[in-house]
Amino acid sequence: MAYYRCYLTDAEGHIRDFNKIVARSDSEALEAMWRQVGSDRNFSGFELWQGGRLIHRENGDRPDRSPLEEA
Repeated sequence: MAYYRCYLTDAEGHIRDFNKIVARSDSEALEAMWRQVGSDRNFSGFELWQGGRLIHRENGDRPDRSPLEEA
């Protein structure tokens, strides 16, 4: 299991909240964040980090496919 940090952002890209996630993979953590942000209208997007590595930045418009799925 890996530990991730997620910064929830508003429509202007400002960080409004912070979450910790424990997941088996980057894609599992990313799916968890899409579910959370999709159900919470207080946030427009998020940044998902593991340590100093940016996993994904979401601006609120979910793409059809995850960049992790394309690799």
